[in-house]
Amino acid sequence: GLFPLLTGSNDQGSRDVGCAPDLLPGHRNLTSEQGRQRIAEAWDAQVPPFSGVGALDITSAINDGKVKALQVVGSSPNFTNGELGDFLEAAKSLDFLVVQDTFSSELTGLADVVLPSQTFAERKGTYTNLERRVQLLRPALGPKGDGEADWRTICQIAQRMGASGFDYNEEDPIFDELNNIVRVYGGLSYGRLESEGLQWPCLAADMVDTPYLYERTFETRKAQLINMTLADAEFPMDSRYPLLLAHGRVLHQPDVDLNIVELNNKNSISRQETIRVHPDDAQTLGISEGEWIEVVSASSTIGGAASLTGSQQGIVNVTTLFGEVITGLESNKSSDPLQNISTLPLTPVKVAKPATQAAAD
Repeated sequence: GLFPLLTGSNDQGSRDVGCAPDLLPGHRNLTSEQGRQRIAEAWDAQVPPFSGVGALDITSAINDGKVKALQVVGSSPNFTNGELGDFLEAAKSLDFLVVQDTFSSELTGLADVVLPSQTFAERKGTYTNLERRVQLLRPALGPKGDGEADWRTICQIAQRMGASGFDYNEEDPIFDELNNIVRVYGGLSYGRLESEGLQWPCLAADMVDTPYLYERTFETRKAQLINMTLADAEFPMDSRYPLLLAHGRVLHQPDVDLNIVELNNKNSISRQETIRVHPDDAQTLGISEGEWIEVVSASSTIGGAASLTGSQQGIVNVTTLFGEVITGLESNKSSDPLQNISTLPLTPVKVAKPATQAAAD
């Protein structure tokens, strides 16, 4: 089937429950009077008919004076990597900033109030992945220190501000509320999710889940395909770096040999990296199958054996393992190393032979 290529592990779930500036739970649009009325009845509260401010617009909204107070739940590398503009500088101008987070950061240093959060390994809840599979998240660690579940912190704040409907003591009833207002979650419960993840829509407790959308209706409800216009590249192309690196990351790659070696009393992955190059690019660059080459960007260099199996001219591919990420996390001295995991953007690069090899040629 077709899957939305969302960036986060629970992005699908966050949209399902309405964590988007233009959506209500169940993917109801804020512009729909019927949708607002349904949620207003469930929450016993008025739902405004206008969209909120999205994450990508939050910096400009603060600078324009539209947002004067902010409560941030969780952390993101986008606070400091430029994806949200100069967010930290904008946050300094807020009248009031509350941050719920697990570790200290530049943002907590700016906050008027810092509320400690539990780590993901201490939480109970659900994740919904891009194939609509709702999976139960169970705590692997017992609670430690002052960290609190984010939902409990939000409920306590809401109650102290006089709001009703936030008198929850555990996670299950919150999920039950979701089932009542999101139709495709209607048959899901923590009890059913204990044994396995289930894919929505699952409309009733006695109904099986739906591995394939539109399986029985596609003959009568044909999909409409439209042309897609690609956005301009977010980086300027440079004649020094005429190619693009598409960096992948997978759990395992059985067709590539690897060794597990012990370094400093810890197991680490050792393998020869493979760099996939389109045959036409390889011919232009004078590169042969299996030859050792380097992919050079403005900030880093990756070495590996050339594989002339690239599927798109102008693109080189490198795939690493999640196990290698774990090795990097263990050696990272940051207080929150997860925030330093690199993303997988397209990067302008050049492909070259190592200097000694090029001289020999």
